[in-house]
Amino acid sequence: MFHGYSVRRLIALLIVALLIMPLLPAAAQTTSLQAPVPAHYQALLDKAQTTGTLRVIVGVKLPKIFQPEGNLGSPQAVDEQRNAIYTAQQALLDSLKGFAVTVNARYIYIPFLALTVDEAALKAVTSSPLVTGVQEDIAVPPTLASSVPVIGADNVWDAGYNGAGWAVAVIDTGVQWDHPFLGGSGSSRVVSEACYSQCGGAVAM
Repeated sequence: MFHGYSVRRLIALLIVALLIMPLLPAAAQTTSLQAPVPAHYQALLDKAQTTGTLRVIVGVKLPKIFQPEGNLGSPQAVDEQRNAIYTAQQALLDSLKGFAVTVNARYIYIPFLALTVDEAALKAVTSSPLVTGVQEDIAVPPTLASSVPVIGADNVWDAGYNGAGWAVAVIDTGVQWDHPFLGGSGSSRVVSEACYSQCGGAVAM
């Protein structure tokens, strides 16, 4: 049984607690909102601030773990994953309406988007729960130092095969016929080339 003094003291403590309790969640929330930005994202934000815009590759979150289509068991599973990718991409783009965002590529088979964004849009992207990761979209040209061993060409050369007496047809987006690797402009080993595209009419080269 409480004495009168103890009751008054308890009531006073309760009143003080009730007065300061509304302040505690706000303080905790402020602390969580000011969590440090990961260094990788901060570097991208700094660059976007300096350059005005930045090209980025953005991963989008799927409801299921992404799998290469060759690992999916049926055409139905392939269609379901493609639909999930499209839906996830669209959800992110819808959330970025009002920001300066340009879609450079919308991939069908992998859960990514290629975007150009300004600093404000990049902040929204890096903090979005719909995003799995962001990295700068930088062209990385292939190099012979890495590609030759990957295809095993060095082993073929060691076996004595160097391509002498053979002609090779390359069906590709194009080749720099005067590249020094192909003999240079004065003695290029490119015998002939042509454009077989039907876009705008085929043009012989």
